[in-house]
Amino acid sequence: MLEMIQEAAKNFCIHQLGLTPDLTDTKPQTEDTLFVSIQITANNDETYHVYLLAQKSFIQLVASLFLEEQESDDETLDDMALECINLIVGNAKVLAAEKDIHFTISTPNIAQLDTSLLESSEFFTLACDNSHLSILLQKDND
Repeated sequence: MLEMIQEAAKNFCIHQLGLTPDLTDTKPQTEDTLFVSIQITANNDETYHVYLLAQKSFIQLVASLFLEEQESDDETLDDMALECINLIVGNAKVLAAEKDIHFTISTPNIAQLDTSLLESSEFFTLACDNSHLSILLQKDND
C-alpha cells in the first residue's frame, strides 16, 4: 500500500506542482508543519490511516501554484494540506485499481500530531523545492 501512495505522491509533485521530488531517508519533521489524515478501507475490510506531515513552506508552495497566493493565512494552508492528501490518496486509489486492488477513502481531516506515530508507522519523505513532505501509513488494529 505504501508503495502506491509513494508513487502517487511523486506523481503529485511532478504533474500537479511541476517539481522533481527526491526520496530521502529523512525522518518526518515536526516543526512548522501541517498534519492531516485520511482513512482508507480496503476491499478486505482492513483499514489504514494515511497521514500527511508537510512543512508549511511546502503547503505555501502548493497555495502559490494553485491559488496564486504568495502568503496564505492558516485556514488556507489547512485547506491546501487537505487538498494535497486528497489528491495523493485519490491518485493512489487509481493506481491500486490498475492492479485490481480496491479501496474507499474518507474525507480528509486536520489531525493532531501524536509523535508516537513517527515510531509506529511506515513512512517516506520527499524533498521538493527545499521543503519536505512526509507520508505516514498506519494499519488500524482490528
